Amino acid sequence: MRYVLAVLLLLGLAGPAAALTAAEEAEVERLRAYLTDLTTMEATFQQVDNNGNIASGEFWLHRPHRLRFEYDPPNPILIVARGSFLVHYDKELNETHYLDQDDTPAWFLLSEQVQIGNEITVENVSREGAYISITARQTGREDQGAITLIFRHDPIQLVGWRMTDQAGNQVRLSLTAQETGGEIDPELFQFRPTEYE
Repeated sequence: MRYVLAVLLLLGLAGPAAALTAAEEAEVERLRAYLTDLTTMEATFQQVDNNGNIASGEFWLHRPHRLRFEYDPPNPILIVARGSFLVHYDKELNETHYLDQDDTPAWFLLSEQVQIGNEITVENVSREGAYISITARQTGREDQGAITLIFRHDPIQLVGWRMTDQAGNQVRLSLTAQETGGEIDPELFQFRPTEYE
């Protein structure tokens, strides 16, 4: 289980981008504006990998550049992003990995402005019932992964995301009990490994 999020961070997906219709482009713009305007979020999450392994925990976001995934025991993983780095910490092994935020799929949550075009290539837009999803990747960074963002259509709300590697393996994450726009203690985005010794 400790490697579930490591898989999430490192999955890659490459594929040709299809031309979007005018209606799809309008939906992408609406979702882009929503993400750009999103400042803070607190939520619970559940993560499921391709083997059916389930992990859950608490999620905090303060855009730009700050997030925290605190996994519930027995999963020992903590993810903290602040500034330009994302920290992946294993409390049990006392191992810390520092990653550039732009080198992980977390870029879609952490960037200051969500830009479609030169920086992000949208590969697919899909509507199913009350939900709409967009699959996107960083332009020129195909090896760093792609992500399918899933939104409730009306009112618009990010409810999760899915990543799929070239072999078809998936990691899915869903967000529940969301609160947006509130104050979040900035200490949550500090990483101090000594707190877990």
